[in-house]
Amino acid sequence: MVLMSSAAHAGKPNFKAGGVIFGIQYGYGIWSFDREHLAKQVGAVNADTFIGDLQNTHNLGIRFGYNVLGHASIEASVSATGWNLTEATRGGGGFVTGSLAWHPLELLWMKREERPIPLDMNVYFGAGWGIVGQRRGMDGLVFQTGFNVEYFFAKSIGVGLYTRGTILSWSEFYLNYNERVGIHMNEGSGGSHWQFGLSLLMRFEAD
Repeated sequence: MVLMSSAAHAGKPNFKAGGVIFGIQYGYGIWSFDREHLAKQVGAVNADTFIGDLQNTHNLGIRFGYNVLGHASIEASVSATGWNLTEATRGGGGFVTGSLAWHPLELLWMKREERPIPLDMNVYFGAGWGIVGQRRGMDGLVFQTGFNVEYFFAKSIGVGLYTRGTILSWSEFYLNYNERVGIHMNEGSGGSHWQFGLSLLMRFEAD
């Protein structure tokens, strides 16, 4: 049974077949906001409180997608970051997004029966919803872009590097999120959250 299981997972993926991709991601996230842009809309004290609470720290993510013939894929992803999680002052943020990705290496090796190395990469764009907060908070529309580089050391298992940039387009600033008390930002929040890290991947090829 062990030999049969090993044989099933040996070899290279057939990228041309497409299939389902599931990934777990771990990395580091970095926040960026324009303090003057926020202060103009919500006041200097609120802007300083919000930005002062944010922490650049660890990030976790899950992605699930379907690849079409090695060329493109559609994916959904969830990512989150948090700090002071065991304390009353805990804070954090998260994003739920859908995206479309292009896999350029399929064009490079499309005339080959299989790729010379079990490597894939993609660049993607998407949109969704996000939230962040501690003493002050925001939520709303986000846009995402990024890329993945992936190496499969077995037919169904691989590792990778990823970069994800989330561009924030929030219009609500919360003084009390639970009671939905806040300030509407006519000029939008601006700002971004960038993630960098490692991926563990599972690939299930289409028949």
